[in-house]
Order: sequence, then C-alpha cells, then structure tokens
Amino acid sequence: MMLTRVISIKNVGRFRNSAHTANPSLAKYTLIYGANGYGKTTLCSVLRSIESGDTAPLVGRKTLGSTTPQEIDLLFAEGSKRLRGNAWSDTAPNISVFDGVFYRAECSFGRRRRHRPETQSLPRHRRSRGSWLGRGGTSPRRTGSRHPKPNSLPPSA
Repeated sequence: MMLTRVISIKNVGRFRNSAHTANPSLAKYTLIYGANGYGKTTLCSVLRSIESGDTAPLVGRKTLGSTTPQEIDLLFAEGSKRLRGNAWSDTAPNISVFDGVFYRAECSFGRRRRHRPETQSLPRHRRSRGSWLGRGGTSPRRTGSRHPKPNSLPPSA
C-alpha cells in the first residue's frame, strides 16, 4: 500500500486548503523537509493517523479560526482514502513515518529507560550542583594536574 499523492488537506494545522497548490507525486521513499512552521509535523500526524485509524491527534490540530470540518484526501496505489467527520474511510497500516515521535519511541541508543519515582534519591553526583560546581556556584579552576598536590611545608632557610 503506497501513498502516491496528497490530494488535499483542509483545516488541519497549517493547511487551510492544500488543494489550491500543486501536490507532487510521491515515490516509495519520500523525504519531506522544510523550514520551521511549514507543516511537516502536521503531515506526519496525518500519516500516523491513517496508519492507526485514530483521528484524535488530528482533532487537536484543527486550523485556528476555522469553522468548517477537517477534510483529508489521500491517493494510494489501491485507491483514495478520505477523512470526513472525524473518521477515515479506510486505514493504511503499512505506512512508516520516521519523525521525532518515532525517534523518541524507538531509538534509545543504549540509554536506559526506567521510571524513577520522585521519592527515589538521585545518585550522589546528581544530588546537588555543589558536587560539580566549585564553591559559590562557579566552576572549579583548572590546574596543571588532575590531582591536587599534598600540602607541603615551606622550604627551610
């Protein structure tokens, strides 16, 4: 099931009516990029919504000031799928969206994800800033050696 074209997106996020602009054909792998505020995350939400069939994320993205309902028309190789009245005509479970939501959920790269209850104490090195900052909240001054030299007596005269 391959998405071939976004026919129109109306009243979803930044998209008041995308049918007024030329919508390019999409390939098997399509990279979408652009400046901040141009609808990349909204488009990812649309694709994630049709993948799962859940329209709740789209309801929260309704275009501000819009009084008409949200409408989305997507063309797949098998036919078109539409969002009308908070329901998709059909889902597309084989779509993959690799965005920030995917990254946070799937890519931990060795970081341990465990819930730390508020009552559990932090490791000693993270308890207070005083353990890694010098006195008075300033950074410790670097010396030539990593280890402090032991106190020595002044040379005798």
